[in-house]
Amino acid sequence: MQLPLKVDAQQKMTLQSQIVEQIRGMILDGRLRSGDFLPTTRALSEQVGISRNTTMQAYERLMAEGYIQTRPYVGTFVSAEIPENAFFANVCACGGESVDKTSVSDIAISPRISALRAHGIVNPHAERLVADFWVGRPAPDAFPLKTWSHLIRRRLARSGKVFAEYRDPAGFIELRQAISDHLGPTRGLTADPDQIIIVGGAQDGLNLIARLLIEPGAPVIIEQIGRAHV
Repeated sequence: MQLPLKVDAQQKMTLQSQIVEQIRGMILDGRLRSGDFLPTTRALSEQVGISRNTTMQAYERLMAEGYIQTRPYVGTFVSAEIPENAFFANVCACGGESVDKTSVSDIAISPRISALRAHGIVNPHAERLVADFWVGRPAPDAFPLKTWSHLIRRRLARSGKVFAEYRDPAGFIELRQAISDHLGPTRGLTADPDQIIIVGGAQDGLNLIARLLIEPGAPVIIEQIGRAHV
């Protein structure tokens, strides 16, 4: 595919920045949507008539900012999620007092934040957080994919007809035993495998606890993850 990009070597802005700004703008405007494929750096450089190194550096900036992703042997595409709402805080706690940051107008902002503000996605007077966190998404590079795949294949090869049968609803006894053995030396907890239940995730566990302990109409207090209230 081709992108409707125009670059001008006579502008003060570098060619790389022109590409970054235009692609970022198309993503924020919705002209490029999550999952849309982008042209290769070679194809893009030929289209706009600039060096491939310039388009490669532009893509690297967009990847660093979280707008696009690249998968080996697949291609480059728009990221599934842009965590723009996680970068700002209107109020912070300083010495027990609430300090309103909406009056700050001369703070240094990154090109990404400038674009988000220009497109009306964030509060134009909000202060930038120091860390750029991607909400609800751990680092994929830190996952031991090869080891995990090897263990799954080994388990499937030895499973026989086990996975075609209904098993204990609390989870595989071998897994619960392994968790029990792990909790003692690492957490200082003594837990029998019969006291351990395997769930499909944090929300599944919370749902189970709520159904077990909470009666209809009972008051419940929970935290609002990711937001601090002073």
